[in-house]
Amino acid sequence: MTTHQPIDVAIIGGGAAGLAAGIEAGRRGLGTLIIERNNELGKKILQTGNGRCNISHADVKSSDYSRYNNANHREEFVKELFENVSQSEITRFFENIGIFMIPEIGKTGQDVYLYPESFTALSVRNALVNASLEAGCAHAAGTFVKNITKKNDLFTIDCECNGEKIVYKAKNVILACGGKAAPKSGTDGNLYDICRKFNHSVTKLYPSLVGLNSDDEHIDLLGGCRSYSTITLMCKDKEMAKETGEVQFNKNGLSGIPVFQLSAYGADILSKNRPGDVKIITDFLPHHSKEELYGMVDRWSESFGNRKLKDFFGGILNGKVVAFIARKLSMAADKSVARVDKSRLYNFVDYAKECEFNITGSAGFDIAQVTSGGVNLSEINPETCESKIVENLYFAGEIMDVDGPCGGYNLHFAWSSGIAAGKSVH
Repeated sequence: MTTHQPIDVAIIGGGAAGLAAGIEAGRRGLGTLIIERNNELGKKILQTGNGRCNISHADVKSSDYSRYNNANHREEFVKELFENVSQSEITRFFENIGIFMIPEIGKTGQDVYLYPESFTALSVRNALVNASLEAGCAHAAGTFVKNITKKNDLFTIDCECNGEKIVYKAKNVILACGGKAAPKSGTDGNLYDICRKFNHSVTKLYPSLVGLNSDDEHIDLLGGCRSYSTITLMCKDKEMAKETGEVQFNKNGLSGIPVFQLSAYGADILSKNRPGDVKIITDFLPHHSKEELYGMVDRWSESFGNRKLKDFFGGILNGKVVAFIARKLSMAADKSVARVDKSRLYNFVDYAKECEFNITGSAGFDIAQVTSGGVNLSEINPETCESKIVENLYFAGEIMDVDGPCGGYNLHFAWSSGIAAGKSVH
């Protein structure tokens, strides 16, 4: 067993939040160690933004973190944190490590995503790792934290590396170890128990930014389909949430950004209700009203009556959607429209506007991007991210009960909380 001399700051987790915290603490002259269970730091950063790293969003608001779940407690916490660590400070932080951000306008024209000018997550990861070393941080990669205790104002961190027991001691500890999402990247939620040992409570955990499963008959026909749609999350015929964007389908259910946005809320609702109570209503033609589509059917029936059903609707719907609806309505996709009663074509339109999918569960933590839930925010100082229960214990990133939508919001919170913790340790 190897026992090291006490240091100023031990950071558990070398991801986005941990690296930001380490850079800030190290630049202040504090002896800082980043402990990471993976063999390399910043592994999860490489997966962000489809490998391009959506660093932030140009219009981040505290309310973005309380869209669903009636999570008003989050909004106040995040508001105070963002007042302490502003968007401009994050911009300066990245410029000071050699990363310049560039805006990219989303498909709707409403969102402005911020990416590194290189458009590569690797450049962000490398800049963060290099900056932490330049700031004087030591790295302990491939090191698994088994337990943390505190005695006489000193934390003892029991670790294991390549079968060897290693003990680190530190005046301050920053827990930046992530949640339960994407365990292959090294975040399996194992340190929640340590938080509980320090008398912190952990809210219920749900996978977030992940697909939702459905047992709908014939959904396999939609596998691989992408469709710009509006989806409405329903529970016992009551509308709970609504999103619009590109929905992706697989043989097990629905995915894509609109589904991701309400996935944690959906998982929460599912846990509190019976099978069959939760559904998603999909409008495959959100740009058109039913009346407009009925008129379109009337006009096209006169002009395109000889077309097969799959070709008749093929100009406004993905072919897989046409095949799926035809199967659900027991209509022959290869049948000439002239041989189909017009009321049946209207029924087709109705189904395309209100296609119902029974939701059976979440696709789970294994493929989720983030965790919804975590260490109770009422027990954390929002300005410093220090524990209100244990002095010199800090939190940063996903381990806290904060998660945001797609579009750079979760990374923005990671940078903000990491910088706040790194500025506050002493």
